[in-house]
Amino acid sequence: MNNVLDLVLSSNPVVHNVIVKPSLCGSDHASVHFDLSIPIDTSCVDSHFDYMGGDYLAMSSALDTIDWWTLLDATSINDAYQRFIDLMHDLLSRFVPYKKKMSRPCDYPLHIKNLIEQRNRLFCTSRNPLASAMYKHITKELSRHLARFSAYKQRRLTMMNTASLFRYARSFLKEPAKVQILRDDQGNVIKTDQEKAEHLGRYFASVFRAPSNPPDNNDSQYDIRSCHSCLSRISQVLPWEIVGILRKLKSSTFLTTDGIPQIVFKRCANQLATPVSILINLSLSSGELPDVWKQGKVVPIPKVQSPCKVTEFRPISINSVVCKVAEKIVRRKLLAFCAQNHLIPVEQFGFIEGSSTTLQLLVCEHHWKKALSQNRFTDVLYFDLSKAFDRVDIPKLLEKLFQVGIRGTVLKWLSSYLSNRTFSVRCNSADSSFYSATSGVPQGGVLSPVLFNIYTSDLPELLTTDCRVKVMAYADDIKVFASYVDADRVLASAKEPAAQQNSYVCRLGKCVQVKTAELRQQGVRKSFANRGECEKNCRSHN
Repeated sequence: MNNVLDLVLSSNPVVHNVIVKPSLCGSDHASVHFDLSIPIDTSCVDSHFDYMGGDYLAMSSALDTIDWWTLLDATSINDAYQRFIDLMHDLLSRFVPYKKKMSRPCDYPLHIKNLIEQRNRLFCTSRNPLASAMYKHITKELSRHLARFSAYKQRRLTMMNTASLFRYARSFLKEPAKVQILRDDQGNVIKTDQEKAEHLGRYFASVFRAPSNPPDNNDSQYDIRSCHSCLSRISQVLPWEIVGILRKLKSSTFLTTDGIPQIVFKRCANQLATPVSILINLSLSSGELPDVWKQGKVVPIPKVQSPCKVTEFRPISINSVVCKVAEKIVRRKLLAFCAQNHLIPVEQFGFIEGSSTTLQLLVCEHHWKKALSQNRFTDVLYFDLSKAFDRVDIPKLLEKLFQVGIRGTVLKWLSSYLSNRTFSVRCNSADSSFYSATSGVPQGGVLSPVLFNIYTSDLPELLTTDCRVKVMAYADDIKVFASYVDADRVLASAKEPAAQQNSYVCRLGKCVQVKTAELRQQGVRKSFANRGECEKNCRSHN
């Protein structure tokens, strides 16, 4: 009866005043109450600007009084952008309140708070609260009022804007976005956010490749005389174009490396359109980017549920807002140039306006059903390019851009955009040191998809070694298929060129071979996968 079933174990003398009290909710275990003496870390106070509560009307009035042409009349783009940052930081300190971040309990109405106090008081004063009729009555009343309060709160949310409703639903359904548990290669738990950020940063940096030797024509790569159809310069960007882009930004409060969140540009779009257009025009005309634009803030996004290894995270880079706007301007010109000159192959369905995975599937289904109706077999080889965006060779990409007709200051700007990039990892509330990105296009960048499509534009032609071989791609997910009669197999001719390519690395874990056939005598269709054969043929990729 008086056996000890519940123990409180501690290696340090932090437990005091242990009291055994009656069980809770009819349990056969007694409740154990004790005091903890734990030192509170007050060295770091979690406080920040309350950007959602900023006085943007007053900030807009202050911005209207600034002579931007005089302020941004600098000798270099770095100097001009630094002046812009200093001014914006001064305005943020004046018009955005500063608050401490704290988690507040649910603000219950007064009658529920009184019931909670009565219940707690009865539990502490009664010898056996679970046998007390008053305690049971108060607990029942509290449960009923909490249910009514929750229903009332949900009804109010349905009448408010959808953002509030989805925010409330995510609090129940969505897993926390923070990196909770992380282990190193030896299985040891990495405890602090700073250690997690550094560990993730080292892993993300290890994925990049050393750049190849640049082409020999470095001195003439910006020459436009040898190209009959080329994109060599981008015309001046007008403030009204910038206003449209800024107004469509999300009201994000995430701090980039320059310390100015998106919500500031969105709420002060009319006033900031002029300085942003001046900075972008200066950058595009000189072919150079400020150093801050090349410093990305990487957020680790889980690839799987409950990740605990660094390999289970994907790095998404968040750049400066002004850099993002400049990328949108350049992207628009690149897409128009690619469409005019048919640079993106028709086999590529990824990041193309009007294309989708559904459209690609319909095209493939048409070919496969046609082959089945003609009593032919079809072999389909699926494979995925490993670390596709991170391992783009920058000198080769610049050479390919030159070959397709991108010259002059546009190519110079893209070269500056891709070169000497650095990044730091944001893990919960900690930032890692800066690491170099020696290859690749930034994941999450506005320009990255179109640059990747240009970089891999020759891959479908490379794999189509036979007229019966067809290629379909969605970004880095590629399928190669061919139809044949039983004695005439052609898929092998599509595997050899892929195995010989050093620029593209196949990810074996996502490779699979599928064979489809129609059995006339049974009137059914069969399909099966043979992973081993695919991995055997793709092994030379690694």
